Amino acid sequence: VKIVKGLKLISRDGQADPMIDFSILSMLEEIKLLIEMKIKSYNIFFSIEIESGIDEVCGREVQISQVLVNLINNGVDAILVLEDKWIKIEITSENEFIFFKVTDSGSGIPENLRLKIMDPFFTTKAVGHGTGLGLSISNGIIKDHGGEFFYNEKCKNTQFVFTLHQSKKKIRAA
Repeated sequence: VKIVKGLKLISRDGQADPMIDFSILSMLEEIKLLIEMKIKSYNIFFSIEIESGIDEVCGREVQISQVLVNLINNGVDAILVLEDKWIKIEITSENEFIFFKVTDSGSGIPENLRLKIMDPFFTTKAVGHGTGLGLSISNGIIKDHGGEFFYNEKCKNTQFVFTLHQSKKKIRAA
């Protein structure tokens, strides 16, 4: 039942949803249920680290879930052949922003591909295994939320980062 609820959540468009404060922890629980079987079947270690005091973020939960699931699935595809397989989500805050970092055990994206990865229809996956739209759509979603979406070339592994505004309640209290 929970998996079906999670699938219904992320399979919706969500673009018409209002930007509201929502629980990051609840969203992550739904995502974990959705990806758990895939992650376990490939023997991938998955972890989530959330900075103390972070509880809500402002946005469209459906779309943020879609961005995270896309980044996790991309990570799974990229590290399948590695011996050391892990994916980590880190969530931190700075000023009025929440930073979401999705890192996998890969060794990064080659420099010659970095400028193309956000282009619609660009993919390094085999035919039939990707549309090349995931990063482009994710980038658009985060920009629509007033945040930033980028590949962190300074990380020794493969890491994508996006920012969202903290909950409206949190900003007013500061």
